[in-house]
Amino acid sequence: MWGLDVIIKTKKHSYADNYAKQNGIKVEYNGTAKPENTVHVWDSKYTTEEEATCTSEGKQSIRWLMCDAVKPGSERKIAKLPHTYRTTVVKAVMNRNGNIVNTCTGCKKIVNRTIDCRKSVSLSATTYTYNGKMKKPTVKIKTSTGKTLTSDNYSVSFEKGVKTSTIKKYKTTSKTISKLKSKKKYYVRVRTYKTVKINGKSTKLYSGWSKTKAVKVK
Repeated sequence: MWGLDVIIKTKKHSYADNYAKQNGIKVEYNGTAKPENTVHVWDSKYTTEEEATCTSEGKQSIRWLMCDAVKPGSERKIAKLPHTYRTTVVKAVMNRNGNIVNTCTGCKKIVNRTIDCRKSVSLSATTYTYNGKMKKPTVKIKTSTGKTLTSDNYSVSFEKGVKTSTIKKYKTTSKTISKLKSKKKYYVRVRTYKTVKINGKSTKLYSGWSKTKAVKVK
């Protein structure tokens, strides 16, 4: 069986050129067709000329299947991509500010935010005289920039394991506290009380606390 090798001789971008390309036929050019004798077969999909990034828009258009000609009015922009940040946190400590560093993984843009350290902490009261009701002092914290923090920006904690011992005899002048940890420092303070009748009920009235004394266990 003899094979048949078909070659179409025509002008580039002509109707015959377009037909040959669509049907897999070889083409031999003998010039370029005049604009009035050309046919534009546009791609059904957009071609991306420039990809969008986090700093610039991208570009797309519809192209002619046989060359890079752009279909009039088909150009469109691709919206910028959002920044994708990698976050590093350096915590603030007692006397040094911290910061939050956000670095874009694409354009390397850096957004830095300072975390103010605390400048001062004060209580509305440090001692109370017991009157049968719970007392709770308010805490006021100022930052290194002089800003007063609101309560949703900090938490207050107290050391656990507070030991309380009551001495009932006024002639007792010493008290031994057991089960303390070796090499640990403890803080001791003392206050007096008196039991009195208030509205027919026995109530303890307390004095203010003495100054705190630090004691380290051997």
